[in-house]
Amino acid sequence: MTLEQKIAYCAGIIDGEGCITIMKRKPRPGQFTKGSKTQDYKVGYHLRISATMRNNYPLLLLQEVFGGSVNLQKTGMPSGLNYKMWVWQCFSDEAVNTLSKIAYILQAKRDQAILGLNFARLKKKYGGMSDTEIQEEQDFRKAFYLKMKELKVSYHTV
Repeated sequence: MTLEQKIAYCAGIIDGEGCITIMKRKPRPGQFTKGSKTQDYKVGYHLRISATMRNNYPLLLLQEVFGGSVNLQKTGMPSGLNYKMWVWQCFSDEAVNTLSKIAYILQAKRDQAILGLNFARLKKKYGGMSDTEIQEEQDFRKAFYLKMKELKVSYHTV
């Protein structure tokens, strides 16, 4: 398979079985903003792409083409059945690299990919989470997070 074919194949996996999201990470209890004596900590927002399947071959191809990691996860079902699931995931720069190569191919998740890329541009503009980050920047990140949640709801109800 050529690299172009692999990218197209991987785009199909992400479009069908994948998840493009902006994660909201709350600091651990007791974690303080540097230099602060109060619990004045920031919420972090991070771009993540993942796909979960029982067959690891497609996920290993995702890892080969885009990086990230593939891990085994046991899944317990309410019926008592347990089976193994493989999870591929990538974050931040790897996620941006992935989306920049596949956004134009995606059908079902194109809006999510574009929103993820715009979110990443915002993070590049303002830099990483820092002690001097102003509330306006945090509000922008939260707005992207909420818009992604909205896209996911509309995607599932179509």
